[in-house]
Amino acid sequence: SDAELAAAAHRFTHNPPSTKEGYLYRKIFEEHFGTCPGAAHCIPGGPSVACSTPTAALWDAAWLAKGGGGDPSGRAVLDVHVGPGLEKEDGGGGKRAKK
Repeated sequence: SDAELAAAAHRFTHNPPSTKEGYLYRKIFEEHFGTCPGAAHCIPGGPSVACSTPTAALWDAAWLAKGGGGDPSGRAVLDVHVGPGLEKEDGGGGKRAKK
């Protein structure tokens, strides 16, 4: 929610998420690994596209435009691999080979 995201820095003092999607992933991470400070410190922070590094997120400005925090799920890269032999999305987010 908007309220949860606004208070994210209080709940997650190390690398607080900057998007609702990032907040959801942090909650899931915490459910599996607890609130042990060492667990969160194992994961690098910064903007990400499809769980990449912050450097990879800088490859395309459109990727960082997703709320300034990147796009952890990778939806921004759907058209990256469109080329010879590939069609548009198959409706499920993937690409289909041309027949």
